[in-house]
Amino acid sequence: MGMLDDAKNKAQEVMGSAKEKLGDLTGSQDLESAGKQDQMEANVAQAGQSVKDAGQDAVDSVRDAVSDGAQSVRDGVEDLRH
Repeated sequence: MGMLDDAKNKAQEVMGSAKEKLGDLTGSQDLESAGKQDQMEANVAQAGQSVKDAGQDAVDSVRDAVSDGAQSVRDGVEDLRH
């Protein structure tokens, strides 16, 4: 996840928490609900990015393994030629 996205999601989460607490203190159900929604949206965005990052890590691992395997085959062929 980009650092900007991380910061935006964290800011949304913090602002949501503040709204929720302010709504609770003032008795505003609308503000409290809006705060909870902001926090939930931020958490969903963070979870989605975590899944995306894990998928990219898996792709990178497979690409590295294939590259290493291909190099081993090239080395083996070169050894057979000598």
